[in-house]
Amino acid sequence: AARGSAGTAGRAQQRPETVGAGGDPRARQGGLPVTRRKAATLARTGGAVTRPAPFEGGGLEAPGVMARALAARAPEHELIFLSVGDTRDHRRMVKDPALRTISTDFLLNLLANLHALGREHYIILTTKPLCAQLQRRGLACAWTSLWSEHEGLARWGLKPGDMFLMWQQQWHYISRALERGHSVLRADTDVYFAEDPFPILNGPLLAPFSMVVQQDFGGPLGGRPGCRAVAQARHVDGALGSCGAHHGTALLNVGLVYAKASAPGGGALAVINGTWARFFDKLRGPAGHVDMLIDQPLMRAAVDEMAVPDKGKARSQWAVVPGSAAPV
Repeated sequence: AARGSAGTAGRAQQRPETVGAGGDPRARQGGLPVTRRKAATLARTGGAVTRPAPFEGGGLEAPGVMARALAARAPEHELIFLSVGDTRDHRRMVKDPALRTISTDFLLNLLANLHALGREHYIILTTKPLCAQLQRRGLACAWTSLWSEHEGLARWGLKPGDMFLMWQQQWHYISRALERGHSVLRADTDVYFAEDPFPILNGPLLAPFSMVVQQDFGGPLGGRPGCRAVAQARHVDGALGSCGAHHGTALLNVGLVYAKASAPGGGALAVINGTWARFFDKLRGPAGHVDMLIDQPLMRAAVDEMAVPDKGKARSQWAVVPGSAAPV
């Protein structure tokens, strides 16, 4: 489900050469025909991207299912976590009821995109009925009963399968994956990757960070932050400096989040667990407009509250770092 500007991952507007509109990303004797882009990716990495194993599906709350899912789908301890529901998105249905299935269409497009890049280590969190449909396409998915009996759901007009609940369920399972030593790229289904993001996410510029999130900017949010002069070194190796505070609005867009494997108590875990904890704080209270339960503003609040401000910078302001500070 989209949450605003797509940041570094553009909208799903292109398709790999071998997959047409509505194409089926299922495996055929080891996968779809290898596209030129995928062949280039594998050549560049020396074929080092380990192909994930099939996963039979299952409820993630059942004993052993989460462990089997991670073992099969994240053989190199890297996981792409996706989610899609088969019930209403309140905002989308108001716009056009004909778009009820667009999230599934986006999902198929994104999976074709990832296949073309040689990155198929994904798992899809969905409902059991929709998982059955996706499995007929050869896709790896799971479902969950987590929190489906919470007394606050009815008060807020929610039921199992609603994306407002599934967004929080996904953060819970992402947290569990991090605790088990897996790094997780969490993406909305309406993004498009023009290139393999993992060499950048694990490259020298972004490697020092335990969590990378795209940013909303443009329009009323102001322009992209600029950097005119590096004010101070922010890391011991001096490779990454600070350009001072961005005085416009800097807002996290959780449509694209990369969190690195973390021991209990790590910063990424604190942000993710703080997000779904805030969801329950609201769910236990008096019901309001359901948009109050969207995960994005909850994560923004968690980050703002836990941020340690630089000297001379307010807690709500964000530091700007030069994008050319290190080779990528």
